[in-house]
Amino acid sequence: MKKELRNSWVDHAKALGIILVVYGHVARGLVSAGIMHDSDLYRLIDSVIYSFHMPLFFFLSGLFFVESRRRRGISGTLATKIDTILYPFIVWSIIQGGIEVSLSNYTNGSLAWRDVFQMFWQPRAQFWFLYALFFVFALALIIYKSKSSRSILTVLAISSAAYILQGLLADHRIILYIADNFVFFALGVAFTHFSLEDRTGNRDALVKCASVVLLVFIALEIALHSNGKNYTDKGFISLSAAMAGIFMIVFISMITACAGIRILGTVGAMSMSIYLMHIISGSGARILFGKIMGIHDPGTHLALGTLAGLFIPLLAALAMNRIGMDFLFAPPKLLSAGRRLERLRSAPQSNPR
Repeated sequence: MKKELRNSWVDHAKALGIILVVYGHVARGLVSAGIMHDSDLYRLIDSVIYSFHMPLFFFLSGLFFVESRRRRGISGTLATKIDTILYPFIVWSIIQGGIEVSLSNYTNGSLAWRDVFQMFWQPRAQFWFLYALFFVFALALIIYKSKSSRSILTVLAISSAAYILQGLLADHRIILYIADNFVFFALGVAFTHFSLEDRTGNRDALVKCASVVLLVFIALEIALHSNGKNYTDKGFISLSAAMAGIFMIVFISMITACAGIRILGTVGAMSMSIYLMHIISGSGARILFGKIMGIHDPGTHLALGTLAGLFIPLLAALAMNRIGMDFLFAPPKLLSAGRRLERLRSAPQSNPR
């Protein structure tokens, strides 16, 4: 498989993942607002999506970890994650929290400023992912000391056990975040290490792989949701269903990348900006359509809210970058941990006398 395809399918996977994220949050918002009924079908779709869409993003984050650590070292990789994960987490937690405080009379919940600044020990809304991902990266920098296949498989096995047995672990937010998500990051590391993306030779092979994985995914989701259970019931079946969902998206993304569907590449490349702003956009769309325009049809709300959650952030991010407001997404030079580390490394060393 060509290098360009190996790079582009990741953006396509991010696009499919962020579409599911936006849809899920818009649907939940509509149910909370009483616009859409909390039906059995809604709960099933919600549970199926939540069983694998965030594990997918941890998996994608693990794909380039080993290469990043090789090029930047431990300190360089950590500095990069401070810039690309921790910085936007803080900035957008404050921005979104401030908007929620100001508009609490129009949204589904009430929020005070004291709640906003609890982000460092109690992240709010969608920002839990960035919070958890930073600690996952920090732990990975400690754990992955060897690039051997045995070491990588050992980490994957131990993290799988931690996921399945997380009910026995200490009830601490960071510990549970790591137990719940590190296994998918480790799966991404293993996927890249064993070059599994090179095992598929052409589009026909990809379609066959996707079809098989889809059937496995459906079977596991049926098993997971039997007897009234849902995605919150952690265990071997939940882990297997999440992994099957991840590989289903991987093969579909490879197919769409082969087909050259550019819109997915664009959405995937902007997925971080969409993730940061989609709650604001989706909630704003719900208020506009429902309370101002008087639209109450749940299907219309769901479709327009999802589109708004995807494309308003995308266009807003492009506009902000053009007018010099990119500091909302990445730290300026004076605040960049990565640039500060580069300056320290490039500074001439004084010779002792």
